[in-house]
Formats: sequence, C-alpha cells, structure tokens
Amino acid sequence: MLRAMRRFGFILAAFIIFFSQAVGAEIRLSGTDKQLSGHTFVGVRLYDLHLADTVIRDMVFEDVVAGGARFRNIIFENRRFLRVDLSHSVFENVVFRNCALESGKNADGTLVLTTFEGSSMKDVLFEQSRLYRVRLAELRGAGGKVSFKKMTDIVPEENYGLLLSGQELRICVEDSQISGGKIKIHMAEKNKSFLIARNSIFSRFSVYCDAIFMQNCTVADSRLGAAELVVRDSSLSGAEVLSTVKGYLVHNLYSTGKGGAGNSAHALGKGKIYVLHRDPAPAHLSLGGGNLEARDITLASPVLGSKAGEVTRRLDLRNVEIKGGSWRYLRLLSGQWENVVIEPPVIVDKSRLENVAAYNLQFPQGEPWSEVEESEGPLYFGVTRRPTPFAWEEVHVPEPEDWGIAWRVIGGR
Repeated sequence: MLRAMRRFGFILAAFIIFFSQAVGAEIRLSGTDKQLSGHTFVGVRLYDLHLADTVIRDMVFEDVVAGGARFRNIIFENRRFLRVDLSHSVFENVVFRNCALESGKNADGTLVLTTFEGSSMKDVLFEQSRLYRVRLAELRGAGGKVSFKKMTDIVPEENYGLLLSGQELRICVEDSQISGGKIKIHMAEKNKSFLIARNSIFSRFSVYCDAIFMQNCTVADSRLGAAELVVRDSSLSGAEVLSTVKGYLVHNLYSTGKGGAGNSAHALGKGKIYVLHRDPAPAHLSLGGGNLEARDITLASPVLGSKAGEVTRRLDLRNVEIKGGSWRYLRLLSGQWENVVIEPPVIVDKSRLENVAAYNLQFPQGEPWSEVEESEGPLYFGVTRRPTPFAWEEVHVPEPEDWGIAWRVIGGR
C-alpha cells in the first residue's frame, strides 16, 4: 500500500513539474497513460515541450503558449485548441482527429490566433476537425505530407484569406470541402511541392504549387495554378486553370459559375495544356496563351485570346465544335485543325491567325466571322486547307506516380 502511494505521488509530482517548468528531455507516454487526457490547461506557458508515442484524448488547451514544441507519433482526439501558440514547432507523424482548432478574441476584444507559423510538418493529418482562422503559414515540409481528410469546417485566416502557405509542402485532400481561402506553396525543385485531391469540393479557392492532381472533385469559382497539372473526372464551374509546363484537363464537365462566368485554361509561356473530352454536352471553356490542344469537345461561346496580350503559340483542334464566342485580340501563331465545325457569330475584332492548317473545316451556317471588314478578312485568317488528315500523337495523362508522388491512402493510420 505504501509503495503504491509513493508511486502515485511520484507520477503526480512529475506531471506538475512537466507543465510548470521548462523541460529539456523527451517525455514518452503510452496510449494508456492518463496524465494528459481529460485535462484542461488555461493560460499556461510550456517551454521546450516534447511529446512522443501517445494518444491524447479529451484535452483542452486555452491561451497556451508552447512555441518550439516537438511532437512525434502523437494522436490528438477530441481535443480543443483555443488561442494556442504552437509556432516554430516540429510535428512528425501527428494526427488531429475530431479536434477543434480555433482562433478567438480575448476579454478585451483582441484577436489571438491559434498558430502553427514557421513549423516543420511531416506526415500530419487533420481528420474530421474544425479549423477556424488558424494560421498555417510559412510551414516547412520535411519529406512527408500534410493531409486533410473528411474536413468540412475550415474557415481561412481573417484578413489574409490564407489557408496554408510554406515551402516544399505536399498537401493531400480527401473527402473534404474547402470554401474560401488560398494555398500558396513556394516552388522549389521539381514537384517538391504539390496538391493531390480526390472526392472533394473546392469553392472560392486558389492554389499555387509545383504540381496539382485532382480527381473526382468539384471546383467552383476557383483558380488552380501549377507547373504541371492534371484535373480529371471532375466538375468545373467558373474555374481558371493555369500551367507553365504541362496541363491535362481530362473527361471533366464544364458549366458556368457564379454570375455566369465560364471556365478558362491558360498555358503560360511555352507551357501546354491538353483538353481531352468525351461528353456531348457543350462545355463552357475558354482557351488562351501558350500551346493548347483540344479533342472531342463542343465549346459553347468560348473566348480565345486576351486583351492582356497573351500570345497563343499553337492551337490544335481535333473533332471540335465551336458555337459562337469571341476571338477578339487573339494572336495565334500556328495550329492544326481536323474535323472542326464553327458556327456564328464569332467576334474577331483585332485578331489574327497565322500558319493554321485545316482538314475538314466546316462552316455549316456560313462564314461565322463578325466585326471584320470584308476587305481585311483574308489578312486576319491565315488558314490553309489540306486534303488529308493529320498524324496525332497518343496523349499519356500522368498519374501521381509519374511525378514521383505516392498515391496511397491519405492519412492511413
């Protein structure tokens, strides 16, 4: 009995010391220990906090400062983090499951952030949790992933509209909804930063990184920008897609977004975007800049070209119907068109096509061009018809593995 009491007293004393003084050594707790689970900590400053190899449940951190902490092999379940400073910390193999992470105002009305700013993250999972104006800024990737799974309650940081930023980050999103905010990942070496997503909904959202792979997603009134990009089997409305190297839009649906805005694909510089389609319904998709290739698609009133001065280096079309639209300010340097049908009215004010070869180019309702003086028409359209079809390359659409990205179960723990 005396020995048991002494043991309990030792554990209690160690627990109190751990949370009231600076700690230098790593503390190891098993998943069955109860020292942390079920406790509430308010207004506590934790110096040099190290935790490893444990599950922590039903715990509250409120107005806690724990910058520079280290967490390894930790699962947080049913925890609340309110106005908690975890900046410049290290997270390795950490799960936040069914947790609430929130910024909030203190008694005098001052906003205090829950912040992870400047932290290093490797294999961190946020699952079925709330992120309310949390600062996930200037994070550092460490070779693993930061994953969001079954997340439907994410509110970006106030004023900045930022969801997440940093360098060499690998972001995974699965079965989630993200409404508002932006992800900005500083580009480094090829594909060191990427976003892969599936079965998720994105609205009023923007992302910039090295590579993007989206499958079975809904993207509305959003902007996707990357060097290499694949969006497939998804629904887009009011989305803008930008690629500087290679982009692939594959078997998607394209409808109008908020306020009737269509979708657009821009290949920047010498980049190229492929649009591979199979749905007979008209697609609300505009094309501009760089090198573009579209196959098996009907374009509803597309915009080709830009007043901003984008030069379309090459536009290749195969089995494409164009129903009206505007080519105003289009500067097209070359292209090959096969089985292309164009219906009026197509506005071509201040546009110019050069070095375009065409096989089976059809105007079933008559010449579709409008807003061009007849005498100037031939000067605008350098289209040469040819009697034989073209040779077309087979397009290989990359999988994440082709980029050195492991496509496995996200947050598989």
